[in-house]
Amino acid sequence: MKRRLTITYVGGLCLALGMLSGCGASDNSVAGSADDPVEARAGRVAVDNRTPWDLEAAWLWEREPTGAQILRVLVPSGQKVILQEEPWPARAELGLDLVLLVPAESSPRVRRKARVQVDGDQTVVVSASADDPFEVVVSIEP
Repeated sequence: MKRRLTITYVGGLCLALGMLSGCGASDNSVAGSADDPVEARAGRVAVDNRTPWDLEAAWLWEREPTGAQILRVLVPSGQKVILQEEPWPARAELGLDLVLLVPAESSPRVRRKARVQVDGDQTVVVSASADDPFEVVVSIEP
């Protein structure tokens, strides 16, 4: 009798687990399910300078008729600047070279790199305190 109870208990447990695993299952046609690939969006890239110094952002831009160019944008301290008005295509990768224009008598220039993959509008936030320009924090926010 004891052996039969164990088999029945294990069988019932397997049946219950099978039923529970079926709970919450969704139809794949539901929008936004975990199995659906998320469509990337074209967008603009901005730099938000949260440092006490001006910042230069530079990137390589490859144009069809003119070839590759290095573009530069000055981002004043405390301001946010969109790098170009024309949106980048979805999933485009942009490699930014960010240089804090710290006065030469205070410190050498501080340079950081940031890689942005475009999925809608993106903002590269650059933060540092006036005490230590080498403690630069670069983050990317949607």
